[in-house]
Amino acid sequence: MLLNFFKELGYVHCGYLQRLSENKGSKDKELWYKFVIINKQLCNSPGPLVYLWFYKDEMIYVGETSLSIKERITKGHFGGFRGGSYSGVERQKQLLLLEEDEIYVLVAFEPFFLKYLHEQVNRNNFSNMISPLQSDMLLGKYLEEKSIIAMLNPKLNIK
Repeated sequence: MLLNFFKELGYVHCGYLQRLSENKGSKDKELWYKFVIINKQLCNSPGPLVYLWFYKDEMIYVGETSLSIKERITKGHFGGFRGGSYSGVERQKQLLLLEEDEIYVLVAFEPFFLKYLHEQVNRNNFSNMISPLQSDMLLGKYLEEKSIIAMLNPKLNIK
């Protein structure tokens, strides 16, 4: 139900984190997941974007980035999982506790709040506001991420 709700808002299923049967990397740099791309063009498109991780119908993580989703996950999250950050190591441990083979990744390039504003601008013919809204995309993705975290408290958005 929650997964479908975000799809209706415009989030698109772009790929998933697949659990590996054996870790990749050295003993002190364990990595238990790979990113499986479903939509190559979507995954390689640069942000700004907001992305969500779902375990079954539960949202477990919300993030935002100016990178492509592929770069964010493979360089950012996987680097953290391998020991690049305390929160990354903890996220991987929490994912492993879920005992799930696939964690779905959804992405939105136009955050919901900005999409709504664009619709209002277009509906009311305020075309002079389009340029400022485009420049606020970076702020929009940040606000969307923080709003979703505040409303739904995903378990992997640990500090």
